[in-house]
Amino acid sequence: ITTDPTIEAVIKGLCRDLPSMGLFCDEGGQFLGSSTMSRDNRLKAVTTLSSLWDGSPIDRARSMAGESLRAYDRRLSLHLMLQPYLAMQLLSDPLLQGQGILGRCLMTWPTSLAGQRSYQAVDLSKDVALKRYHHRLSALFYQPWSLSADGALQLLKLSLSPLARRRWIDLHDAIEAQLGEFGELASVRPSGSKAADNLLRVAGILAVVEESSVVEVDHIQRASALVGYYLTEIQRLTEQEPVCRVKEEADRLLRWLQVKDWKRFSIRELNRNGPRFARKSSRHAAKLLVELIDHQWLITDGHTFEVRHV
Repeated sequence: ITTDPTIEAVIKGLCRDLPSMGLFCDEGGQFLGSSTMSRDNRLKAVTTLSSLWDGSPIDRARSMAGESLRAYDRRLSLHLMLQPYLAMQLLSDPLLQGQGILGRCLMTWPTSLAGQRSYQAVDLSKDVALKRYHHRLSALFYQPWSLSADGALQLLKLSLSPLARRRWIDLHDAIEAQLGEFGELASVRPSGSKAADNLLRVAGILAVVEESSVVEVDHIQRASALVGYYLTEIQRLTEQEPVCRVKEEADRLLRWLQVKDWKRFSIRELNRNGPRFARKSSRHAAKLLVELIDHQWLITDGHTFEVRHV
C-alpha cells in the first residue's frame, strides 16, 4: 500500500516486488500535486493507470539495461479522497475527461455532516455484522498468494450462474441503449461505457467476500444498485453549473432563516444577529437579500423582509 508514488515506482513495484498494490490516500491532493501528475507527466500517468484498470500486460521497453519490463496479471487498486476544491479541478480537467480515466473510477461526493455529528456511545466491537465482515476480510488478507514462476498472480476463477449471466446481459444492453445521443447517459458516456464492466467487478467482489466462487443473480442485483448510484453521482457532479458564491451563500442564509424561524426582520437585525458569513459587510448582506428577493424567497416593503413559505 502506498500513498504518494511516481508512476514509474508503481510499475517497478508491480513487476519486481508485489503483483498486487493499493494506491490509497486520504489526502488525494498529495498524489495529484506530485510530479507524477504534473502537466508534463499527467497524460503518461493516467494512461498507465487506465491500462492497469483494463488488465493489459505491463510492457515497457527502454534502452538502459534492466529498465525494460514485461509482466502479466498484475493488479492495482486506487482510492483517493479529495477536498471539494481539488475535486472540482479534477472533474473539470479536459485531459482527464477526454482520456477516460474518470470513467473507470467510481466517484461519490456525500453531503457534509458537519454540525450534525453528535457523540454516540456505540461499541462497534459488539456489532455482529461488522465483526463477521472484519473476520472475513482478515481471512482474505492472510490467505497465501498463488504466484506463477514469473511472479504473476494466479487468481481463482469466478463463474456466472446462468440466471446471473442473463441478468447482467440485460443490464449491459439497457445501459448501452442509454449511451446514444439522446439517452439518459449521453452526458456521462465515459462512465456509462464502463458501467457494465464495473457492475460485474463489484458483483465479483461481493461473491468473494461471501465465500462464493459463483456470481449469483443476487450479487448482480446488488452490484447494479451500487453502480446505478455511482452513475447518478457522476451525472450530478459533472452536469451541475459552476457554483456562484453569492447564490451558495444566499441559499445558506435562507436555510438559516428557516431553521432560526426568522419570519420578519430588518437588514439592521441581520447585520447584528445574523450568521457570520452574512455579516461580512452591509453590502454583502444586501447582495444575499437581493438574490433571495429575485428568486421570490423573500418579500420586502422597503424596510423589513419577510420569508415566504412555499
